[in-house]
Formats: sequence, C-alpha cells, structure tokens
Amino acid sequence: MIDREPASRLLGSLDSETGAHPYEPKRLIGPDVNYGRELLVALARRTGGWIGWEATSLGRIAGELAFVPLHASGTEVGSDVRIRVLVNRALDVVIARNLVSRDFSQLGRSVGFRQTLRDSVLELRVAGVTPEALERATVEGSPAREVAAVLREYEALLSEERTTDSAGVFATALDHFDDQARYCLDGRLCLAPTLVERGLPGRLLARLVAFGAERLDGDAGLPENRPTNAVPAVAGASAYGVTATSIDMFVAATPSDELREVFRRVAAEGRRWDEVEIVSTNVDTYGVALDVLCQQLGVGGTMLHGIPLARTRLGRILERWFQWLGDGLPADLLREALEAGEIGVGTGVESVVLARELRELRVGWGRERYEAAVQRLESFDGDTLIHRRSDEPDEDYSARVASRRRSAAALHSLLGAILKVTPPVPERGSYSAIGSSVSALAAATLGWLELAHLHGEAEQQTLERVRIRLQQLAELDGAGTTFGAALATVRDALSDVRAWPLLTSDSKPWSATGGMVHLTDIAHATTTDRSRLFLVGFDSDATAGISRQDPLIPDVVRAALGSEALSTTTQRRDERAFLLANALASLRGRVTLSYATTRSADSGEAGPAPAMLRLRRLLDRDDSLSYADLRERLGAPVSAVPARVANGSELLDARDVWLDALSAGPILLDGEALVRECFHSLDTGIRARIEAGSPVLTQFTGMIPGAAEALDPRNRQDRPISPSALEKLAACPLSWFYHYGLGLRTPEDPEYDPDAWLDSAQRGTLLHEIFEQFVARFIDRREVLASPAAADEMAAIADAIIERWRVEVPPPGDVVLEREVSELRRAASSFLEMERDALATGDGGTWRYLEYAFGTDERSALYSLTDGSSLAVKGRVDRIDEMTDGWFRVIDYKTGKPGKYRKIAKLGRFNGGRQLQAAIYAGVLQELLNGTVGRFEYRFPTERGQNQTVAYVSTELAEARPIVTQLLEHVRDGTFIATTSADDCKYCSARPICRVSEDDYGKPASPRAKWASDNAATIDAYRGMLERRSREASP
Repeated sequence: MIDREPASRLLGSLDSETGAHPYEPKRLIGPDVNYGRELLVALARRTGGWIGWEATSLGRIAGELAFVPLHASGTEVGSDVRIRVLVNRALDVVIARNLVSRDFSQLGRSVGFRQTLRDSVLELRVAGVTPEALERATVEGSPAREVAAVLREYEALLSEERTTDSAGVFATALDHFDDQARYCLDGRLCLAPTLVERGLPGRLLARLVAFGAERLDGDAGLPENRPTNAVPAVAGASAYGVTATSIDMFVAATPSDELREVFRRVAAEGRRWDEVEIVSTNVDTYGVALDVLCQQLGVGGTMLHGIPLARTRLGRILERWFQWLGDGLPADLLREALEAGEIGVGTGVESVVLARELRELRVGWGRERYEAAVQRLESFDGDTLIHRRSDEPDEDYSARVASRRRSAAALHSLLGAILKVTPPVPERGSYSAIGSSVSALAAATLGWLELAHLHGEAEQQTLERVRIRLQQLAELDGAGTTFGAALATVRDALSDVRAWPLLTSDSKPWSATGGMVHLTDIAHATTTDRSRLFLVGFDSDATAGISRQDPLIPDVVRAALGSEALSTTTQRRDERAFLLANALASLRGRVTLSYATTRSADSGEAGPAPAMLRLRRLLDRDDSLSYADLRERLGAPVSAVPARVANGSELLDARDVWLDALSAGPILLDGEALVRECFHSLDTGIRARIEAGSPVLTQFTGMIPGAAEALDPRNRQDRPISPSALEKLAACPLSWFYHYGLGLRTPEDPEYDPDAWLDSAQRGTLLHEIFEQFVARFIDRREVLASPAAADEMAAIADAIIERWRVEVPPPGDVVLEREVSELRRAASSFLEMERDALATGDGGTWRYLEYAFGTDERSALYSLTDGSSLAVKGRVDRIDEMTDGWFRVIDYKTGKPGKYRKIAKLGRFNGGRQLQAAIYAGVLQELLNGTVGRFEYRFPTERGQNQTVAYVSTELAEARPIVTQLLEHVRDGTFIATTSADDCKYCSARPICRVSEDDYGKPASPRAKWASDNAATIDAYRGMLERRSREASP
C-alpha cells in the first residue's frame, strides 16, 4: 500500500485495486499504452512493487477482440502508411473521375489539404459515419459532400484490397464482442478516467463497462457530459491538496526563456532532473526549445511526443529534396543544401567549395541542364579555363589548378549520384502531367538520403525511422498516378514521423527515465508522479484549444450527425478544458505555472490562461482579482537576462553569467563598455556605426590611404584595367573598391522565369556570336550583302548558333522558345538590313578587323593621361573599318536600347565619367593602329535598338583624358568615397552591403549616397567628383 499521499486520486485508485486483487491479472486501459506504463511505474515506485498489472489501450483491446474474425475473413489490418496511401489514392481517383469540384481538385495538390482531408476521412470512419449518412447531413455544394465521395472510394479500396483500418477493427470488435470477450477479456479491466466516449471507441467503452470493467476514480471525475469549462475542477484542486504555498507563477518573453527559467529554478532548489516533469500545452514548440536547451547545458531529457521531423535537420534535408523535385530541380536549392553541409559523396572536398563550383556552372534548373553540366565537368581542363595571374609562382598556379580539378571531379561525382536517384519530374513551365508512383518516389527518396550528412547518433536513429517508413512505401504495389499526387502522398506519409533525443539500448526517450527531465502533454500530466511540476505554455490561446471550425466538416454537419458521432468546435474546446481541469485537479507537491508573452505561431502577443486567474483567485482568496491584477503579481516577463533575487533562480551557464554581470547596473546598457573591451570585433562594428554617421571622412566612409599604392592601376601595368572598371570608379569609388579592391562579387544564380528563355546578358552574347560569324564570312565580299544569298547565310548562321544555345540552355517551354527564337531571327535580319543600308548610302569603309582584342600578352595597350603617366587597359572591339582617306572607324554592337549611350546635355558628354568606353578605345587604338580614329559608333542593329547609331567624333573623344586622370586621384589618395547620387546604386552589385532599397516605383534609396549628398560640399575628397559632374553637365 502507498505509505504517503499519492500524487493523484487516480494513483490512489490503482493502489486500492492492487490491494483488493493483489494476484489477479489486471489491465489498465488508457488512451494509449504509455499512459498506463507511466502510471504503473509510478505505482511500483510508491508501493515497492505489484503483481499482475498490464498497461494497454482501448485500441489494443479492440484488436484482440477482432483478431480471430478478421483472420477468418482474410482481412489484413493496414499499417499507418498503407492507410495514408489509400486515403490519398481515393482522393486521386475521385479527382480523375471528376466526382468533385474543380476547386476541390486544385486543393488536392496541397500536402496540407491532403492531411486535413485524411484526418477528416479517418475521423468519420472512427465515428461510424457512412458516406450515405454524411451526404444526408449536407447540402449540395458543401465540401462535406465531396468528402463523402472520397470516403466512399476509400471504403471501396479497403474492400478491394481486403484491408481494414482502426475503425474497421473497432467495428469488428463490436460485431463479435459477445463471442470473443470471454476468450480475450480475462482478469480485471480498469478504465482510465479520460477515455473517449464518442463514436466506435465510445460504444466499445460502453460494452466493456457492461461486461464488468471498473472505472477508476480520477481527480476531476468522469461525468456523463463533458464540462463546458474548467471551473469545477480548478475549484476542486484546492480540496485535493493544492495549497497556496505549493503553487507559484511567472511569465516569460519566449518559450525558450520560459524553459531556461524552469531550469534555473530547478538548479536553485537543488533538485535532481528526474524529479522534474514539464507539462506543456504545445509539445512541438516546447519540445524543440527543450531539446536545444538540454544540448546547450548537457542535461538529459525525455519527451513523450518528441520533435516533429520538419523541425529537425533531417527534416530540412527531406523538405529541400521534395521542394527541389516539385520546383523542377532548381540549382539554388542544391547549392543551399551544400552550403548547409547537408549532402555530399565523401570526396574529401568541402561542401562549400562544391557549392561555389555549382554556382559557377550556372545550371539554373531542369535535368537537361544538369546533364549538360555533368558533361562539362567531365571534360574540365584547368590549364585552359583557369586564368594565371602574371605574378603567380608556378607551384601556386599548379596547386590552384589541381584544387579546381579535384573540386570539379567531386561535383561531377555528386551531380551524377543525385541525377541517378532523381525520378522524372515535370519541367518548369510545362503543363504536361508526368506519371509516377508512390513506391518509385519513395525509393528515390531513399537514394537521396544516402547522400545526406548527419550529425550524431540521434539523427541516425531518426533516419532509421524515416527509412523504415519509406521502405514500407517503396514496397507498395506501385499504382500509377501523377507526379504531384505521388509527391504529396510521400510527404504526407512522413508528416507524423517524430525525432527524439538519443535512444540508448536500455531506455526509451518517450518514457520518463532516471536522471532526465521529462516533457509531456496535458492529457498525460502527473502520470509520472514526479514531485516537481512545471506547467508551461499556459497562455489563453493554447489552453483554449481549437477555435476554428473544421473547413471540410463544419459544425452544422457535425451537429446533424449527432454528438455521439462527431464533436463540434464547442465540444472540442470543452473536452480540452476537461483535460486541463483534470490535470490541475491532480496536482500535488511543488507546482509552477507559466506562459510566454510571444506566441510561437505568429510572434503575436499572448495573455495568461483564464485558469491562471482562477488559481490566483483561489490562492489569494480574492474573487475580485482581474487580469490586470494577475499581470501585476506576475511582474515583468523573464527574459534571457536572469533575475536571481526576484525569482529565486540560479545561473546555468556562461551565457547566464555574462548577462547577469551585464545587468548588475541599473540598466543593461551599462555593460556595453565591458562587452566592447572583451570583444574587439564587436567594438570595431559599434565604432563603425557611430563614425559612419559623422560628417567627417573616415576609414568607415571610404578613407583608406593604405590601399592606394596596391590598387592604383598605374602601378600595375601587368594588370590592365577595363573601361567598365573606370566607369564604375567614376560612378562610385566605394563600389569600385568593393569590387576591384576587395574582390567582392554578387553571386549570380539563374532565376527561373516561365516566360523567358535567355536573360539579357545571354541574349547579347548569342547575338554577338551571330554578328561576328556573319561579318567574318563576308569580310572580303561585302559587295554581295544585298543578294538573297546573304540573307540565306545569315539565317543559317543564326539557326545553327540558336540550336547550340538551345541544347546548352534548355528553354522553359516550346512556346517561349518559339517566341524568343523569332525575336533573335528578326534581330539578325535587322543587323543585315543595317549593313545593307550602310552599303547603299556609300559608306566608303573597308571591314579591316573583327573582334580586335588588346591588353593581352600578345597585344599590350596603354592609354596616355594628362599628367604624363599612362594606364594599361584591356578590351575587345567588335569591328574596325578603314575609311577611304585612311582614318579608322570603330564600331561596337549593342543588343539593347540606345538610351544609356545617348549624349544628353544635362548629363554631359561622358556623364561625369560614367561613359568612357568609346574615348578609351579610341585613344588606345590610335596608338595600336598608328592612325587616326576619326569616329566611334555604337550601333544597335536590333528591333529594340531600331537600327540606331550613337557616334562620337575625334574631337569629342579627346576630351575624356582629363576626366580619366582626375578619376585616378581617388585611388592615388585612397579616398574611396560613396556616390552622391542614389541612381548610381540601382544596378550596383554592392547594393546589399550599402543597404540600398527601392520604393514601389523602383526609385533607389541609399543611406551611403544620402550621407555623401549631405556632406560632400564640406569634404575636400569630394571636390573632384563634384567638379567632374558639374563641368560635364555644363554646356
């Protein structure tokens, strides 16, 4: 017998039953087996032991009663996986047969909808509701009418496959109760006080009571009708031994802070961890937070329900795989998986290196693009593809080439392995359905998991549970369906997999274990009989439970079917209140209630549960207390900063020690000086933030004289600079420093656009290839351009190049391809038309050079400056014509619009140095060609460019030298200042660094440009930029 007060009346009832029937077989029938096991372990710990008890559940009792009849009929009980698949298949069948509305069919693509539908179908089955009964309870057009169609097809599939579900087990047990009970129900049957009394389980419960089963006495009792609120039970809690000295309360900022405070109080009380039970209203949120905290502190923890797979690293790896398949294999998702270290093939090359290599390939999406990338990697030649720096030693270059070859080989191996397990998926932008099956997709997912990188034994154990589930799916019959339906079904089948802390051979992480804190839910509260209880998550939303109606089976339908079958929203709230009341009524010992002011679901503000106010009134013996009074008594929310004196808590780790030290003064900010002294990088960042806002040029706003000598292009004749680099220097020296000084680059990932094949850069490159090949073919026979043969050759060249690009860059669809190919062909024709017009008007020039490159090892090039120095430059000219009187005309083809290149008076001829290419090319070519460049033309031989020409004459081109000379003063002086115009930031690659944003109309806003505009007039370093821009804009 128990020699001290039991933790609950239920435990006392078990003790009484043991004393009255010490040697007889006894079954404790609870809502689940673990419920009974925890109670029987607690009973043994209290009494020293018992004989004859067995923990079971109502479902197991039904299984025993139905076993023989089901076996005789050849019916198999389907596994959870099998049942999920059959419900999903039933949905796919009714969609294929057009038995449901179009809206219902479209919702069927969503995994969340399928899960809701599956829950509704199985709830109807357990309630004993037939499709006909559901249809009678609904009106035409109701979603419940469509659920009835799925339910009917599901039951047909069960019959066809001679399979049944848990509802079928209950139904069979009821049908054969009289002839099977005497064989199956031996010994004493004891019913837990919180068993469901609705539907088929409720009917079986009634039969068990009639058979002689005893209802155990719970603290809140088991009334015939569920209570509508928790007041009676809470009031009863006082009578059951909860006193004012045994209950306290607190409020925290977040669930993580709430659990940290729980641990602080446990440490302050000097308790063992296995004395502590944490009861949560939200086991998912608090389970994740508890797991993180236990790992941080090295404390063992067990959890009744574990953690949702989706909230684990393995879950993220799976979700990324499913998203990758569903989105048409976008490369950015694979890259993210590599950057996170989630996948690999054990090549010894770091995953972040592979991520960079993958980005370099610019795959984009689609199997064809990956296969093309794999072929490129297979033929990777480091010696020809890797540029060697002029001052790079042989051994360094060789090591770099070898490293790139290793990483290319590793990525080739990884992509090959991934493509090997990747099933056929719909092309992005395609509306054609792709056939698949659940079994094939499950097998493919098993292959993906072979590439997963996991951390620790706990993840390996979770992986094993996932593998078992996937193997069950892979062993199904492989019935064909659409890819989308198969993907949704596999995701649904994995949705209830849980993860637990490390499982050892002698313990189960869902059961309370010695030496470990235990997390459970309201329904299982106090079953462990631990002496120290914490009820967390006690906010008003969590304790109220479901507040929205079921979207598929609304309350009006539920009411029509009867409360003995399905519960309404109000009834479900009452049942949750009953469980809460039962938990509160069973409390003994030291109890703490708490809640977090920040809701985990949407980060909104949460308030205390009504039960907390009622308990506070009981404890203070004051029924007039309001929520305002409760909040006043709770005090300020506990946060990451410990408050030991107020709460009687203890410091847990280095984080607590730091924050406790920083909060020793009247306000937390008093500790800033200490933090800055100890963390130098943080101090630098704070100083940068302060100084960046001052009106003085500092190292944080671009004053970096120490970089001048190394970055000045005039000091590096072995590293030619491009005109575009000088144009960037003119637009924004700070951006130039980021790009050319620090070598920062914005990663470029192809973005999928269902309405576009090539981006602007790719389109320009393709057209330049066409133009180059055509001009090369006619360079010595320009006179035949007007012939039909020239048009035929242009068409043939264009089609050949377009076809090669189509293979290398697969288009999103035939319609998009056809449209863009038509545009490219018209651009090619426009080019030919422009050249024909020039020939017809007596152009007088001879095509002399094509794709003329300079600034190379074979052809160095210098641009003379006004201070007597020179600048090594590099570039490539599309075409150079020699005119009849000996001077040269330079032509650069542009495939966009001419607006950017037009000479606008208010911007100046060179736009303050932002348009220097023509002048620099002309200046360099005069030296290389030993002749006069009399004219530079930008030609726009496309529909977009309308065959327009923007030209510069020699006198204009010469005016750029003072501008270029002045530009280099920024580098010479180390004044890498920000632009004064936010318009320069619109397409800048450094936008994220400078925190550039845009308004709804696309107008950029740049904090750095704003600072420069406000302070440039008083800073000498801006003199050159202001003069250059104002002089250029002057007439």
